[in-house]
Amino acid sequence: MWLDEAMFTVQTYRKREFSGRHQYIAVAAPQYQIKTIAFLGCVCQDRGIYYYELHDKSINTEKFLPFLRNLRAKFGPGRLALYQDNLRVHTTNLAKQLYEELDIEVQFAPIYSPTLNAIELTFSLLKNSVKRMRLNDMTN
Repeated sequence: MWLDEAMFTVQTYRKREFSGRHQYIAVAAPQYQIKTIAFLGCVCQDRGIYYYELHDKSINTEKFLPFLRNLRAKFGPGRLALYQDNLRVHTTNLAKQLYEELDIEVQFAPIYSPTLNAIELTFSLLKNSVKRMRLNDMTN
């Protein structure tokens, strides 16, 4: 399974879109401006987005450790392997202890190599999809 985080902020959503040649529409609707939302999730090759949690701020150790416990509970017994980046919350001593306690095998991506982490493409597609959906909702 691949594990990663994605942040959604006001800047994530499009505010302008081309509607015709050299013309664009501008969306100035405060109800569509959101606060920060942090998406923490796991993607599995055969199941897609397997498990995720939404948080109102960026992911820290206090949010990451319960996520691991919840992921393990959902997955159940058996071999659980995670491929993830080197974000600080993934590499803390507390996280390493919890990996061992929960019997989670962890593989870290090489530094500065997001192309080797399949979830990066998934999250990119997810963000683009959210951008399009929000603009369509606002203009229809």
